[in-house]
Amino acid sequence: MTVKTEAVLKGSLKCNQIIHLALDSKPTALFGAPSKQLVGSRQLLAFHQGPQKNKTILSTSNDYAPFKNPNFFDEDVARLEKNLKRTPYPYRSCLVVTLKEVHAKHEKQSMWRSKEFFFQIDSIVVADQKYREEGVKGFENAPAYKDQALEHFVFKPKDQIAIKVKWFPLSVPPPRLPGLISGRKYILQWNPTRSPGSQKPNTFSDSSFELCQYKPQKIEGIKEFARNNPQMIESLRRQLESHIEKRWTAQRIREYLKRPDLRECPQLTTIEPLNGPVLGGQLYKDLEPELGKVVWYTWLQDMQPVGEFQIGVTNKAGDVWRLETGYLELQDYSDDDFKRDLISLTLQRSYQAFWTIQNYKLSYQHEAIAPVDFPAPTTERLELIRDARNKIRSLRQQLANGKVLTADIDSDLHLSNILVDGKVCSAWCKAYKNRVEYMNEIWKVQHPDKVGS
Repeated sequence: MTVKTEAVLKGSLKCNQIIHLALDSKPTALFGAPSKQLVGSRQLLAFHQGPQKNKTILSTSNDYAPFKNPNFFDEDVARLEKNLKRTPYPYRSCLVVTLKEVHAKHEKQSMWRSKEFFFQIDSIVVADQKYREEGVKGFENAPAYKDQALEHFVFKPKDQIAIKVKWFPLSVPPPRLPGLISGRKYILQWNPTRSPGSQKPNTFSDSSFELCQYKPQKIEGIKEFARNNPQMIESLRRQLESHIEKRWTAQRIREYLKRPDLRECPQLTTIEPLNGPVLGGQLYKDLEPELGKVVWYTWLQDMQPVGEFQIGVTNKAGDVWRLETGYLELQDYSDDDFKRDLISLTLQRSYQAFWTIQNYKLSYQHEAIAPVDFPAPTTERLELIRDARNKIRSLRQQLANGKVLTADIDSDLHLSNILVDGKVCSAWCKAYKNRVEYMNEIWKVQHPDKVGS
């Protein structure tokens, strides 16, 4: 899709610039309208920019969930532009370091090249400790995170650290770094991420860092830039929690808790955040005796919510319901959206539980299993069908083999009269009817000390 920029609220693009968008979904899914209706329209877009060769390619596979709210007013844009100018300091830590040595490596078989920079910390300008206290408060004791504590780093003067930079010269240019001289001081600004597979405790990957020559006046500028970060992070947390509570009301969470078939399988009973800057918290603390512990988190980039987002609830028995995962959606979540997603997940879990039990009987109990005509549900949007009084009465769902599943829906969102292309499908009827029994059976086998309700 080719578009022309009218105004740039933030970023390096210019006004009246022609850019090309690489869409990874149909325009209807992204913009809410087909391509023909989009021509000539004004859209408000947010994205991360990625250059490829001589073209500026802007992919919708980014962390700001773009294209989700194309309807806007000029006052909305003015308010957004004002907020964007209040950019927080994008790094968790800033250190004054002395370069000790550099190791270069060329992997002949794979063609990968790498450099490992060894530094000694002289002083700490911005510390990860403050961010951790202000940004992730209350996470450490949340049951959903008990298997993996959030990774954070607290550095001290005279600590030795190493950063490993790796690139493939045929497709990725080498990193742009100042002329590095052993024994010279540098300013290291970064979001430390432990280097995977490294046996050394203080070896980090180059996920996000900036290295420049040491200048005292630059240090003062960084301190001033970072001074308001805790307040901005706390403000961001409050905004996100307000938004998430609108998407996930206590009543919607209760609907999930009524459905033991929507629990996570035992091997997936933690909601584990990625390494790196994470913002999160607990919702509905006053309702914890009823609902359990409702926790959420989102990964941050440049201190903005990006990438992975999850919200889940853990009850006293340790059962986990993962309510939402993926990109943090910024648009409204209507009652129809909620009902559609809940029913879709119920169908998916019914299908998965049925096949898990079938495979268990075949593989471990050595039972003879007859072939089953049991097509899987697709990711196509489930259609809710209403009657003359606008009440939801039935659904249509595309299946993987091209057939269509239909079913009646009652007021509690339970299904009956399940048909495939208008005919009774015994496998689907059995899978839906016995879904809770199957899930409990899976729990007994995989996690006997957590059978659940």
